[in-house]
Amino acid sequence: PGSVPFLTGAYAVRPEAREQRAAAGFCGGTRPSAVAADAPGRTAARYTTQVILPALQWIKTGLKAGDLQATELRAKNLSGVDVLVGKDGSGKLFCV
Repeated sequence: PGSVPFLTGAYAVRPEAREQRAAAGFCGGTRPSAVAADAPGRTAARYTTQVILPALQWIKTGLKAGDLQATELRAKNLSGVDVLVGKDGSGKLFCV
């Protein structure tokens, strides 16, 4: 039993009828200040200006240009990366 109102606004237990005792820890409760003081600090942010160069590779899809019709898309997994290979409305190949 608690003081959570039902949809009608009535309480499960009237607020004045509740016992005045400390609640055993509940979800969302406030921690005692002694416990909060022992909590670890925030992780420091570390930034770098190192340049990361791309490693581009030509990977075969197993498709030929004639295998796709205009506006058709095919999903492929190339070296662990999901890509869409398709043709646009004018028949040009693209990959996303």
